[in-house]
Amino acid sequence: MPEIDGVPFCDGCGAEIVVAPVVKGNMMHCCEDCAEGLPCECALILEDDRQSDQGEGPIF
Repeated sequence: MPEIDGVPFCDGCGAEIVVAPVVKGNMMHCCEDCAEGLPCECALILEDDRQSDQGEGPIF
């Protein structure tokens, strides 16, 4: 499993694993779909969340 600064990433799609990983063989995945080799939306969801947070300051 790739890991950067102690943060695990999915062996299937490359998304950051933010919950308990799904383990299949010696690989860790972000979700059951990724573990089964099916299309996964986890990376898309994380990317959307990160994009919406960029450039926004605190709201007072």
